[in-house]
Amino acid sequence: MPSLKNSVVVITGSSRGFGYAMAVEFLNAGARVVLSSRDADAVKLAVASLPNPTNTLGMVCDVRDLAQVRALADTATSKFGSIDVWINNAGNSPGWGRMANIDPEKWHASFETNLFGTYHGCLAALEKMLPHKSGLIINVLGAGANKPAPNQSAYGTSKTAIARLTETLAIEYTGDGIVVNAVMPGMIWTDMLTGAEGVDEPRMRARFEWAMRVFGNPPYVPAKFVLQMAERRTGSGKTFSVLTPAMFVPRMIGEIFGAGKKNPRPWLNE
Repeated sequence: MPSLKNSVVVITGSSRGFGYAMAVEFLNAGARVVLSSRDADAVKLAVASLPNPTNTLGMVCDVRDLAQVRALADTATSKFGSIDVWINNAGNSPGWGRMANIDPEKWHASFETNLFGTYHGCLAALEKMLPHKSGLIINVLGAGANKPAPNQSAYGTSKTAIARLTETLAIEYTGDGIVVNAVMPGMIWTDMLTGAEGVDEPRMRARFEWAMRVFGNPPYVPAKFVLQMAERRTGSGKTFSVLTPAMFVPRMIGEIFGAGKKNPRPWLNE
């Protein structure tokens, strides 16, 4: 298993939540990490609170803008010399609800961040990695990537497109030393999920929170999984899932015996 010590890792959407958790894991593994977010204050706070800020670079970047993403790549290579791993994590959801009930502008905005942001990240990463014939790109998927996701039409459809993009790039760059994979992190207890818009009706909310208990995890769980992906670099064009039957079946059994009543919202304890 290759060491990540001194590797340069760029993570989009990493000032909080899952992205921040990945930054912590990679730093603890000895990597140098480049964080980014649209919010300048959030970037400063994230960098200051990381375990090894001297090995960290924080930069404002809106992934919807290719020029800003290329600037992120340029700055990373200027400071650290290269980019070894690029993780397209920045994501956006317009909320839950049937498609006709979702604001069209929010629907479009979700695609701009999720799909085009990932495309911009892949392009910027490839431009830096191809001359060295080495690099790993990891695209973050989600609900809808492998089957329909009712009430998440924008988010799910954009993640489906990212899955196909991942597979396509893996084929296009076979033999160029570039590995392109995707990760299905499962439901993560972050603000985007726990504060999801449109999950207000009591029965829907109850089902939603049941799913979060059974299929959800705090950010550090999928973050550690992604670190292992980067260490192993198994194949290219593959999608790796954090959630397995070994993880969720015992939880489902626990729900039958009242675990949800004893601890209905475990994410509040994280």
